[in-house]
Amino acid sequence: MALYKITTKRKFVNGNLLIDKGMTVQDSSFAANPLDYDEGTDVNNALIIIYGIDLKPQGLLSTTFLEVEKI
Repeated sequence: MALYKITTKRKFVNGNLLIDKGMTVQDSSFAANPLDYDEGTDVNNALIIIYGIDLKPQGLLSTTFLEVEKI
């Protein structure tokens, strides 16, 4: 099992939702990319717990918006 650092690449504003560049969470996963495993649910749950933001409805759980780095 590997530990990954997931970081937002750019700022995103939509109504009351504000996501700044550089917001970071950590996730452990057996997958090579935690965004590909179970549609990124673990990563999204970590973002909800730490920052209170949900990226799924916005369609931002992808490598175009998030940078995945193996630690």
